[in-house]
Amino acid sequence: MSHVWSDGLGNFDGNSMLGCQLSRIQKAVDSLYHDELSLYDSNTPSVPFWMDTLLIPNDPKLEKIKKDTIINMTQIYKNANNVLVIDSEVATCSLTSDPLEVLHCILLSNWLRRLWTLQEGVFAHSIHFLLSDGTTSLGALMYSRDSNIGVGLKTWTREYFMSRFARGLEKINNADVREEESLVDFLALSPEEQKQKDLDTPHEDPLVQAQRERIRRRWNAEATIVRAIRAIADRVSTFQSDEALCIALLLGVDVSEIISAQQELKAWEESEKAHPDDFKCPRARDERLKLESEPMLILLRLLDGSIPPGIILLPGPHQNTPGFRWAPKSFLAGPEHRNILDYYPLVISEEFPSTNKWDRHPSSLCHEGGLRVVFPGLLLGKVKENYCLNWTFVIDTSPSMDLNTEDEVIEGKPPRMWRCTYRNDPDSPPWTKVRPSWQNSTRVGIIICSYTRQWRNNAISGLMVRLKGEVIEKGKRSMHVERICKVTIMGAPEYDDLCWIKEPEKRVSGSWLSMTQQWCVD
Repeated sequence: MSHVWSDGLGNFDGNSMLGCQLSRIQKAVDSLYHDELSLYDSNTPSVPFWMDTLLIPNDPKLEKIKKDTIINMTQIYKNANNVLVIDSEVATCSLTSDPLEVLHCILLSNWLRRLWTLQEGVFAHSIHFLLSDGTTSLGALMYSRDSNIGVGLKTWTREYFMSRFARGLEKINNADVREEESLVDFLALSPEEQKQKDLDTPHEDPLVQAQRERIRRRWNAEATIVRAIRAIADRVSTFQSDEALCIALLLGVDVSEIISAQQELKAWEESEKAHPDDFKCPRARDERLKLESEPMLILLRLLDGSIPPGIILLPGPHQNTPGFRWAPKSFLAGPEHRNILDYYPLVISEEFPSTNKWDRHPSSLCHEGGLRVVFPGLLLGKVKENYCLNWTFVIDTSPSMDLNTEDEVIEGKPPRMWRCTYRNDPDSPPWTKVRPSWQNSTRVGIIICSYTRQWRNNAISGLMVRLKGEVIEKGKRSMHVERICKVTIMGAPEYDDLCWIKEPEKRVSGSWLSMTQQWCVD
């Protein structure tokens, strides 16, 4: 049974519910397995069902059973023959309603907006919805021949609902990696083209096969996290600490530490309720904030080595814990940010003019504090004395900064001039507080979050960072930086008179950092 507790089927005080509600649910469950006539036969056995309200213990004495049940929830959903959804909005429809009308009700329902109900969409074999006069399945609604939906709209509806339900989250295609192409390019091929490439590939030695298998596993891990974050972006949750737990269950990682952190937070809240005067000091407030953020930090540590590098661009507010300030406090950022996290190739081009490919290192946590990522970038030079840069400014990587110097335009070659624009996002600090000035500009850099090499007239997301030094870990040298704000950067178009970049507050010197530059971002 899948439902939203605010619809009246939840119970925070005990594992019980009203008899009339239980009778209604039992009748709906039985209707999935028996015809209408047998439902009125007293000899027809009732079908057993699982429901969190009744079967996840609330009694503090049964805390271990509760923890074990939550850990096994993924298996409960996977092993269920059917999942029946009860939502008050969807229940206003009937079996005679047009399928498109029912799908719209599902789309607008509380059930589809809640974080916890996502698991049923991911793991359920078959999803059914309770209507006013019976039940219907999601498949029947999307593939109904009697619907007034046109062919094109039917296709779009199916794809959209499959995405909203995160169907196939675990079913990322297996693929191969070859020296001349990235795995992302290979996945873009049709299954028939992939199969033909496999047939055309000569026999390889075991070392090469092991390398490809390692990269394949990395791609699967990163891509699954991207899909999970996209799937939960427009969901909501009553309790913030539930978010880390739900993501961990979706990804199949161990949730025992997260549950323990939740229990510690719950014990703190109960103590605060009993003795509120003891928790008014700043130290107590800081301790509470630490406990609230701990479940998400545990999740990020569990995902170490598989974290998508684009995570540093996700909207905030961000964590306050040193070493994790690159991470948002929550991935529930709203529908407008649903697809903001991109897939990045694991095999990237080396620096121009080389045509060689380079294995991008996996993003991992630095012991010095931060997330190690591989991206090209720029370092800023000295701003003219007594000046601060405008919110849109130009970075000139030519040593002389002579406007008359010609820039040789070659595909794949980093341009001489770059235009950087501050993005006034809700979570970004005001530009007047972070703008580079003649006093601090040499300690500022720009991470260019792309491997495209198509720099000109192509707006790319970037991150302005403050330089903190260097980190050397396991023989890898990284630039240790602290997040400032998001920017948009592109190869600057050069107009004839160049008057738009002559002003000192709009121009600064800079230096290019290669495609394989490693950053440790805090």
